[in-house]
Amino acid sequence: MEAVVDISAYELERGKPMPNLIHGVIQGNIVFELKLRHRADD
Repeated sequence: MEAVVDISAYELERGKPMPNLIHGVIQGNIVFELKLRHRADD
C-alpha cells in the first residue's frame, strides 16, 4: 500500500515545506514587537 502525499503549489515552487502554525505565530509576535519598539524610538 502506498501513502498518498499531497504537495501544495508553495512546496513545489520553493522546494521546501509549508510553514506551520507555530511558525506563523512566532513570526506575528516578532512583527508586533518590532512595531512596538519602532514606535517607541520616535
